[in-house]
Amino acid sequence: MKKVPELDDPLFYVEKFLPKDFFLPDYDYYVFHSSQQPWLEGEKALKEILKQWEENKRVLEPLFKRRETEEVKKVMIASIALFLQYLFWSNEQPVNLNVLKDQVNQLKVKPINAMERLGFIMNRPMLHHSYIQLKELFVEQEKAYYKYLTIKKRL
Repeated sequence: MKKVPELDDPLFYVEKFLPKDFFLPDYDYYVFHSSQQPWLEGEKALKEILKQWEENKRVLEPLFKRRETEEVKKVMIASIALFLQYLFWSNEQPVNLNVLKDQVNQLKVKPINAMERLGFIMNRPMLHHSYIQLKELFVEQEKAYYKYLTIKKRL
């Protein structure tokens, strides 16, 4: 597997998984210059991300209740990857984790204090509070995206 600087973050090297497993369309774009660019498909691709997030939430709730931290960690990392895709794709660009803070700060469509909150979640993925923050980020990003679309249609 070719290492891609845009997707290289230690969080996404978990057990047998590598960043490409979490960000396959983005990986294909960076490595193979794939013509498939779901971040340009708008709502279609974003709805798929939200669908997967709903499935992850159904899995996470009981795991947190049973305090199964290792399982929580796996699903939370996958969910963080989903949020990053949702965040970048709703800005019509592939995920780019290279100097993540700068990348997120340059995005037009994002929740308030997105990077600070995302940093907390990424540093502590097994905490229930991180899960709560991640849920809020998804909700806020979805609202920000639809606000952006409404404004864009008016122009």
